[in-house]
Amino acid sequence: MPILEEVGLIVPIGKWVLEEACKQMKAWTELNSKASKIGVNVSPIQLKSSRFVAEMEQILKKTGLEPHFLELEITESVIQNSQESKKVLNRLRSLGVKVAMDDFGTCYSSLSYLKHLPINTLKIDKSFIDELDEVGKVLVETIIQMGKKLNFDLTAEGIENEEQLQFVTEQGCHIGQGYLFDKPLSPEEMSRLLN
Repeated sequence: MPILEEVGLIVPIGKWVLEEACKQMKAWTELNSKASKIGVNVSPIQLKSSRFVAEMEQILKKTGLEPHFLELEITESVIQNSQESKKVLNRLRSLGVKVAMDDFGTCYSSLSYLKHLPINTLKIDKSFIDELDEVGKVLVETIIQMGKKLNFDLTAEGIENEEQLQFVTEQGCHIGQGYLFDKPLSPEEMSRLLN
């Protein structure tokens, strides 16, 4: 994504990625109605585009995907322009799209932004899950408890072993992702799994 941002291609390629992801998720929901949601990383530059929300709405209509099956993953860097970001995120949420704060805890964010930005999910960064020593456990437990009290869905990223899974499960984390569950799958492999 940083290279695409640097060369000025993030907006058109990002739009293509969103459309392809929505098409694929629509196909998966037709295979299995219990398919959950698809997460797509969105660049701060995409969010700043004056046409982003309208294009998102067009993509949802074109693909026929119900909006609650799409979760846009943003980074903490969007809070640099929190007022503008908040407006865009509110418009996306009004479409029914979910919003996740990806890699939570790795940047420079202030916790006060959590009560102002309209997000559904906190994704706990893999770096916290990797280091579950005494201090690491306290940090992850604190993030999970805070997220639960603020009514966020929670996802622990980078779960690679049973110890990590057991710890985040005991803390009440809602969702985990990582190599313990599976390697990244091709669309065909995922379709077989859903079928």
